[in-house]
Amino acid sequence: LAWLLRRRGVGADMPVGVAIERGTDSVAALLAVLKAGSAYLPIDTGSPASRVAAMIAAAGARLVLVTADTAAAMPQLAGVDMVRVDSEPALAADERAAPPDVSHPLCLAYISFTSGSTGAPKGVAVPHRAVIRLISDPTFARLGPGERLLHLAPVAFDASTLEIWGALLTGATVVIAPPGPLGLSDVASLLRTADVTVAWLTAGLFHQLAEADIDAIAGVPVVLAGGDVLNPDTVRAVLAARGDQPLVNGYGPTENTTFTACHVMTDP
Repeated sequence: LAWLLRRRGVGADMPVGVAIERGTDSVAALLAVLKAGSAYLPIDTGSPASRVAAMIAAAGARLVLVTADTAAAMPQLAGVDMVRVDSEPALAADERAAPPDVSHPLCLAYISFTSGSTGAPKGVAVPHRAVIRLISDPTFARLGPGERLLHLAPVAFDASTLEIWGALLTGATVVIAPPGPLGLSDVASLLRTADVTVAWLTAGLFHQLAEADIDAIAGVPVVLAGGDVLNPDTVRAVLAARGDQPLVNGYGPTENTTFTACHVMTDP
């Protein structure tokens, strides 16, 4: 797929849309875009067509990667080609385009659209060095061989940056949740049965899980929660259930690449 993108003319700082539901295909597509030397524009396939069209136009993407399941949901836009990742043939050696130059740390890695405080979607351009900053020797979690990071967030949500690249760039394993929205019991089951060692939960999901099945949170070695205010009573209850295992409160706007500040809490 990376070779195919190179033949299509993609290069540094050129965004490629990825409209693929969470799964192995989406992770492979992100890898292919970066290996081709380009940047990815994650698209929530459940978003209104008008929002998707506005994102693609604002980012200046000319290619969008899709699957058979997501192609029908994409708006047909002039000058934008759809590439089916589940049907493209492999390229022979003599068809392959030249490999890209090594990406500069300031080159674009991805564009994440967030509504911010205005409600109007705006694209945040994230360079490679920002992703490396996030996952290099963090003080808030153990990353590396033997760790298993739960990939639960939609790819278009910047928490996926930690979930995917915190694993693949450190030698850890990505545990990919099934596509689509999951219920509390589904998330609790994943935490219990998939040997997850690092999990990031939004504040809302954290509160709901703590109320519905606190033992599911208690069994994960590293739990990060935040993005909004955490209820102190809920935090105390979870810390008590976790024994000597910490709970991390993490916060950061999309512009700062997932986390700006993290506080490791151990005392209930």
